[in-house]
Amino acid sequence: MPALLPNSRDARKARRWLVAVLLAILLGGLALWLVPRFSADPETIIFVIRHGEKSPAPSKDPPLAPAGEARAQELVHVLRSANIQKIYASEFQRTQQTVRPLAAALSLTVDTSFIGKDLTALAGDILQNHPGQTVLVAHHSNTVPQLIALLGGGVIPPIDEATEFDRLYIVHHRQSGVTVTRMKYGAAASL
Repeated sequence: MPALLPNSRDARKARRWLVAVLLAILLGGLALWLVPRFSADPETIIFVIRHGEKSPAPSKDPPLAPAGEARAQELVHVLRSANIQKIYASEFQRTQQTVRPLAAALSLTVDTSFIGKDLTALAGDILQNHPGQTVLVAHHSNTVPQLIALLGGGVIPPIDEATEFDRLYIVHHRQSGVTVTRMKYGAAASL
């Protein structure tokens, strides 16, 4: 059997075949990397939390209690590397105080422009202006379930006004479907 010479016709065919296979592998890997980033159905991730523990002061707008301040610091630890690009909070100081340490750590401002219970406008702003991004919203025990429903996440259990401050919902929103993950962060409420 004759040995193949480096410049023989068979050797050139073998090199072309090898180059074509390597190119196909490279392009396939590139496609796998690019498709999720430039998909026609981008995933918007919305973290939704209730404010931290509030002071028992009888005011209409009580600040965070020390436990709530500790929870706000824990939020920095939990979400600092989540690639959050936008932070919303209600007009009340307890929601703003809950996200302020994280906003400072990420050099972001807290958007408080959605006043009152205008959750439809807030959900619309998130979905319309932040597709494919990661967003954090701090709200209240009575509005968090409503907001999640408006984001397409369906019905979630009510949040107890007096005891539940540690819930963290992750809404994965795509045009093709929405999923909600319920987690907890920080210490369990000790009231």
